[in-house]
Amino acid sequence: MWEVSAQRGRNGSRFSIMLLQVNLKIFIKKGSLSFIVLFIIPLSDYNQVLYEDNTTNRMRESEKLFGEILNCIFFKRTPFIVFFNKVDLFQQKLQIDSLKNYFPEFNGFQDFQDSLSFIKRKFLSKNKFPDRDIYNFETTATDTNLVKNIFAAISEIILNKMITDAGFE
Repeated sequence: MWEVSAQRGRNGSRFSIMLLQVNLKIFIKKGSLSFIVLFIIPLSDYNQVLYEDNTTNRMRESEKLFGEILNCIFFKRTPFIVFFNKVDLFQQKLQIDSLKNYFPEFNGFQDFQDSLSFIKRKFLSKNKFPDRDIYNFETTATDTNLVKNIFAAISEIILNKMITDAGFE
């Protein structure tokens, strides 16, 4: 397992992969080029800017990075598991700070469901490879029961992928 985490350099130059509060984990099945990519998107970042660049919105930066990784030719057939994390903080923030202030293209109601649907569509619509499997989950990392259930589902996805790759489907 690799965890990749990067950020902008002190001089503000852009690396090909940058992330802030977003972790990319790549699971490699030993002996093959079969991957599963986990991508974590903190929903509560919609109204924050990057630490090293106080003009760039964190969620827009995450969206850009997600699109780059998702559409990288090396991951064309790679399943993605996407976590829309910090649901609880997102709900709280929406009550005092409108999503429209940061995403003028948002035309929904200022409620949790419309806002969540908008963000999920923005990210998931980046996929240029329609045959790829993308699984998405709404998470609150502090909810241990939810996390257990999600990881059980992920384990099943990984196991099914391994079985398929081995030719047993």
